[in-house]
Amino acid sequence: MDIQKNNNVGDMFYELLTGSIEETLLYDRDVKVFSLRYGLYDGAPHTLEYVGNIIGVTRERIRQIVNRCIHRIKNKAKKQAREGDFYGGSYKLVHFLKNTLQLTGNNEDDGFKIATFVIDVDEMPKYLFGAFIADLLNDKKNAKRKKTFINSFIKNILNELEKEEKAEASSNRLFEKFSLQIDWPPFVKIFNDTSYLDIVPTRPVRLDGVGDAVSYFSTKLQRDVEYESQIEYRFFKWVERTDKVIFYVEQPFEIPVMAHDVNTLYHPDLFIVFEDFTAAVVEIKPPAQMAVYQNVVRRNALKDFCNKNGYGFIYTDGYRTIQKYESLELEITLVEDLLNEIKERTLYWKTYKKYKDKHDIGWDTFIAFIVQYGVHYQFSPFQIQKGDYYKVVGSVSVKERVNKTDDKPRRHGSYWDSYEDELVWSRFKAGIDLKEIALLHERTVSAIKIRLECLGYAVDSIHSD
Repeated sequence: MDIQKNNNVGDMFYELLTGSIEETLLYDRDVKVFSLRYGLYDGAPHTLEYVGNIIGVTRERIRQIVNRCIHRIKNKAKKQAREGDFYGGSYKLVHFLKNTLQLTGNNEDDGFKIATFVIDVDEMPKYLFGAFIADLLNDKKNAKRKKTFINSFIKNILNELEKEEKAEASSNRLFEKFSLQIDWPPFVKIFNDTSYLDIVPTRPVRLDGVGDAVSYFSTKLQRDVEYESQIEYRFFKWVERTDKVIFYVEQPFEIPVMAHDVNTLYHPDLFIVFEDFTAAVVEIKPPAQMAVYQNVVRRNALKDFCNKNGYGFIYTDGYRTIQKYESLELEITLVEDLLNEIKERTLYWKTYKKYKDKHDIGWDTFIAFIVQYGVHYQFSPFQIQKGDYYKVVGSVSVKERVNKTDDKPRRHGSYWDSYEDELVWSRFKAGIDLKEIALLHERTVSAIKIRLECLGYAVDSIHSD
């Protein structure tokens, strides 16, 4: 079975879902319940019981709230269609799904199409969103029938994909692709013994949306390996197959971080040891989650942790690494518009949409802006704020490094650490050309200029030619 992954479809779906949520769900509790249930906060769906414990109500009440949210989105889309509001967020979401799925009314055929769609979008919780789409596009009676077929097809398709992956012979080629994008620290640790075997999972994985902990048996490790999402599973299985990796462990470390003045423990997804006895830590996130504020804080904490311990650093969605978004060139007018807008206030979806339409901002461009300029982004409810006040426990924050008497907009690149700051400064002070510095650091000239500005150096006289 050939399932072609299409990240653009997933990006479009989540963008339209955001617009629909923003205009339809008017109560903060509804937004929180819906987002927790479907994993819109951190990419991990949660059980009804878990969400109920967070909100302080029963699992049955959570189920009712979720159903009410779907009903409101559905009714909003119908109202917008009747009134000819074809730019309404809910109408656009439903219209996109109908155009993409091309449902016929046959429960079995439609079930297969919906199952294929949710499988196609890696970051999507399969069974939960299969049921969501069935409820959104059908009446109650037909939705129930379709869900039976959807769940059956999802299970069968996943089984087929697993069989194909077992027969896949390209693991080493994939390894070469990712090994070229590992961010190595100045000092790389090489294990001279088997002490890496002492690294074990620091916690069990969270349950999926239906209350199960999913796992597979690793012949390489001779134990069950747990995972939290389909994109984790795919990456883990790739690591399992390649002979370039001799050891790996999920949820390997506890890293303290601070976000919104709250101390928490962060558990990166994977630790891998290569055949040359070097090692790397991997965080796997769908593109929509890479730029979320709490994940940016975690990414910086992980970057510092890897530098201190001599480990490589990989931040990926399984296809692309964070470097893609760091290196993407952005239009200066787009950057100036958004930075000026968030300089004094929070940017919400309604206002952002004006800039989105003006500059034709796609999902990759949006994520690149968030990553490169370090602003605070929250997926649901949609918010963008200036990002000069994040702090990682145990390291110096950007705000503390910047000259606070300078009234220029605070801008900084993505997960720069103190070592790279010092290196950029010393090379610039030594008179090395900006283009050469950019090549050495694998960043754009504009990113180097912005970083120097953030570190308190005048850039008005800086020239790259």
